[in-house]
Amino acid sequence: MDVLFSDTRVYLSKDQTKVMIGQRKCETLYHLHVTTVNGCVKQEDYAGAAKSNIGLIQERIKTNAVKGLRLEGNDFVIPCEACIFGKMHRIPFPTEGDEKTAEVCDLIHADVGGPAHVPTIDNFRF
Repeated sequence: MDVLFSDTRVYLSKDQTKVMIGQRKCETLYHLHVTTVNGCVKQEDYAGAAKSNIGLIQERIKTNAVKGLRLEGNDFVIPCEACIFGKMHRIPFPTEGDEKTAEVCDLIHADVGGPAHVPTIDNFRF
């Protein structure tokens, strides 16, 4: 596993393929964007969008849904940055808490995520 730090991000790679990306929150704290995703497939040889879910392609191969469809070893790609960010979602914050406290500072709420301080390529902040 290789780790590369930039001014605003950290990239974790395995065999020169990005597997995890994190964003800098403060001087030495990084928030890693972690999720479980299926791989994606380069679709240079397949009709359709530029990328597709590996599970969907494997299912089409098993059922012979598309004549002549094959998946070569180098067609499979570990999830790319676009797939990772595209599958991210925000879990709703609970509206009612069940934590009971007895003393001051027994329970602390903090917004550690906050808005992104680095704009996207299109200059948006989320």
